[in-house]
Amino acid sequence: MENINNQHIVAYAADGTPLDLESYKAKLEKGSADIKHGKYLTDDELLEGMKNW
Repeated sequence: MENINNQHIVAYAADGTPLDLESYKAKLEKGSADIKHGKYLTDDELLEGMKNW
């Protein structure tokens, strides 16, 4: 496992930023909260939005 600032890297963000366990858990918690509050796109919404790219 890679280390960054003496922390083990357990994952990478979509932009390539390395994540230690604490950062990874924080992202998971935020994602879960976003879903709980309806902050997500359906497949159809994503496909419709991609037409304008």
